[in-house]
Amino acid sequence: MDIARDELAKKPDEVSVEKLQSLLDLALRTTAAAVDPYHEGLTCIVAISQRESSNNDILEEPVSITGLETFSLSYKVHWPLSIV
Repeated sequence: MDIARDELAKKPDEVSVEKLQSLLDLALRTTAAAVDPYHEGLTCIVAISQRESSNNDILEEPVSITGLETFSLSYKVHWPLSIV
């Protein structure tokens, strides 16, 4: 997270997911996780989810967030675990 600080401080639409992914890959390769056979399935996502009210209208709120608040990790699960 420290090496991605500058990228995650940007607005969500200005964040380069490719750069974050390469920083994540670098961090994984330089730690004990490098010997984990499943570390290549870890990916990063920058996305904003919409909250909906009870009557299914999207709530209109001023959005002033950073890439850090929209950052999440995802894992690509391989078959047969992907059917669970």
